Amino acid sequence: MITLDQLNQLIGKRSLDHLVGVETVQLNPQAFFDGTLTPGRVLAADVYSALNYPLADQSAMDGYALASGSDLGGDTVFRVIGEQAAGEHQSFDSKPGEALRIFTGAWLPPGFDTVVMQENVTRSELRDPSKPASDQQTAHTQITLLQDTQAFENVRRKAEEICEGECIFERGHCLSAFDLGLLAQLGLSEVALFDKPVITILASGDELVEVGKPLGYAQLHNTNSLLIAALLSNLPVTLVDGGIVPDTLEACTQALKHAARTSSVVITTGGVSAGDKDYFARALDQVGTLYQHKVAMKPGKPVLFGEIEPDKFEQHLEPTPPQDQNPTEAFDPKDAPRALYFGLPGNPVSSGITALKILIPALKILCGETPPAQISNLEPKQLSLSAKLTAPIRHQPGRLEFVRGLLKSTAGELSVEPLAQGSHRVKNMARANCLITVPSESEGLKSGDQVSVELL
Repeated sequence: MITLDQLNQLIGKRSLDHLVGVETVQLNPQAFFDGTLTPGRVLAADVYSALNYPLADQSAMDGYALASGSDLGGDTVFRVIGEQAAGEHQSFDSKPGEALRIFTGAWLPPGFDTVVMQENVTRSELRDPSKPASDQQTAHTQITLLQDTQAFENVRRKAEEICEGECIFERGHCLSAFDLGLLAQLGLSEVALFDKPVITILASGDELVEVGKPLGYAQLHNTNSLLIAALLSNLPVTLVDGGIVPDTLEACTQALKHAARTSSVVITTGGVSAGDKDYFARALDQVGTLYQHKVAMKPGKPVLFGEIEPDKFEQHLEPTPPQDQNPTEAFDPKDAPRALYFGLPGNPVSSGITALKILIPALKILCGETPPAQISNLEPKQLSLSAKLTAPIRHQPGRLEFVRGLLKSTAGELSVEPLAQGSHRVKNMARANCLITVPSESEGLKSGDQVSVELL
């Protein structure tokens, strides 16, 4: 039995061999609205800006642009000679002592280099004394500075944030919502992304009934498939519901074959231990290679990892062909690529924890997120905090354990309450907001001990 780190190392290296393909996506509004460009997509190439940002000097405030070379001391008077708003591009003949009414985001015309906020000036309208009072018209506007002003104040300088040709994102970067906003303003017409791998999720068990249907005697709802789908929902993947597989070796074997025809990854829940009704390890032996069966982790000791290899399929296999294949065309299993296989435990808590600790890190690599040079420790890098344990935790040395807990903050001190354990306790898994890490060598933890917790 190997450690979690060792298993993740093995899976990570195998996942690199299954790295998905690349697609070129046009950067237009449709790609952002139709789900093509979403948070979680992974860049397949470095991204360089096609322009400077800002493109030119801009005003950061509503106020007045002051002519270059002007006296910027308090009480200095400026003559206002015009106005410029965002989106306008005018030229003005300016000299020291002149100002321009300007608005946030407007370009500074040549000859202006400082912006004073409108709150920091007094404005006055000068009248033409040669005209009668009944026909007074404003001759010009002037402003007076209420305080000293610094040159280039309230100005966003050209290219101060992004320079043309600058590398903004590197290959393997997972895009966030804010990354997508930045991508949209780089002046690019297209971007290279890793494809979304197709993942089929299968559940095993004669006792299972699909959610929404009434339960018969000794039956359970198939919650595992939905749980795993929810955990993977933030990844750039396409999920396929493979349904419920009966507890027979033939059914499990056929299910793996059929799923592998159209999927890059096949995930099963249940049937992975060593009982008489646990068939997936034996099924995988018939259609692929099993690399690992157990991991020194609690919950989640029985975990299968391997590959489904089409060249081991029987040639007489004739199930329904993939949707994009002509039904009259023969399917040769040797033409299909290998699929990664993950067999997760049937108990829902065990299934969820192994998905967090093993499955998701592997899928991120498969989707191109982790650069190969960084494959040194593939365990997910979640935020870890130190907290005081409020109750003891019993533990037998030998396996790394993840205890579901409730993290609280009282008067600035973090404490964590271990919840009732048990791989069937879905309610407590839902209540938990963290996992308490119990090292494999630990002989137990006492109330008051400082422990490491990972936020969920």
